[in-house]
Amino acid sequence: MKHRETGISKPIQLAAIAVIVLASFVLFQRYQSFVSETKITEAIHLASESKLRVSEFYMLSGKFPHSEPEVNSVTSNIYNMPEFVEEISIEPEFNDSDVAIKIHFKADALNNNSGGEQFIYLAADRLGTSGQDLEWTCGAVGVDADLLPGNCS
Repeated sequence: MKHRETGISKPIQLAAIAVIVLASFVLFQRYQSFVSETKITEAIHLASESKLRVSEFYMLSGKFPHSEPEVNSVTSNIYNMPEFVEEISIEPEFNDSDVAIKIHFKADALNNNSGGEQFIYLAADRLGTSGQDLEWTCGAVGVDADLLPGNCS
């Protein structure tokens, strides 16, 4: 009597394994993006106190902080800084903006292999010449634009 094989043939088994490996790779990449997006959202939340302080400083004095004591007065003191954030700093006259809050990430915190500096920023500009209103924008350097919230450019 001849012994018969039962079950799935080898080519079908290999194809199934290939599909599982590919799906795992895609899901792992999506998970890594989700983790990076979460870190960016948390970093923006951490900078919100400094954003409020900069806005209050501008509303009360009619100018943005420029001197070291002024910058220190609007910089938040965060006692439990997340392990992925290097520092939060205030930079007067950043790019074309009047002032910016920069959230610097530690090396490779966002799974970006660029090897360069990674930070997001919240930049403020005056709206009009007579008003006290500010326009806040956000952006990033060294961070994939797809990881930023929808309202960032």
